[in-house]
Amino acid sequence: MPADYLALPGLSPDGGCGNADQLERISFGENMQMSCTVLVDVRDPSMACLTLQTQLMAAMSINGSGNFPTNVGVYGNSTRFSADGWIPILRQITTADMSFVPPNICRNIVTGVSIEVASSKVGFLSNPQAKITGVLYRFTDPVDVMLECPFGGCKTGTLLPVEVQFAVSFNDFTKSAVDLRSLQPSTSRFLPTDFFSPY
Repeated sequence: MPADYLALPGLSPDGGCGNADQLERISFGENMQMSCTVLVDVRDPSMACLTLQTQLMAAMSINGSGNFPTNVGVYGNSTRFSADGWIPILRQITTADMSFVPPNICRNIVTGVSIEVASSKVGFLSNPQAKITGVLYRFTDPVDVMLECPFGGCKTGTLLPVEVQFAVSFNDFTKSAVDLRSLQPSTSRFLPTDFFSPY
């Protein structure tokens, strides 16, 4: 699934994840940080733990399907018909056995993702063009999530908001170009005193 552009899930008015109508589009070169919440029914903590990771991964994807883009265009004007204009998106996730620890702890849950974009400038020194050389979806290390409502109580009774974190960073790996120029030619200082000599 090539991505027309990189984006983060849109936010609902109450800060929830997954507003597909208002995606947070990622602009090239602009670092971002955001978070949203997923509501988890904690009436049965053991059952909630079984579905929690699936819910969070769905929230991290663009359209809530749990699927992530597989390729991205290297240039801003890359077309779907140019195979060499696309590169694969890499994913790094630390897998661990998810488990439920009574009475309400869900262990080894991934709760966030960082999108790291590497780029470099190519072309003429007078008019370089940015080129994406790599994209990595780096998921956060697994953590323990307590399925228990805080002092303020659960939202709408039994729904616990679990925070999902997102970060986007851009890194330019362009090496400084060396501007090589030939030496300016020197003019001989030893000229004849009489230009018309010997005539």
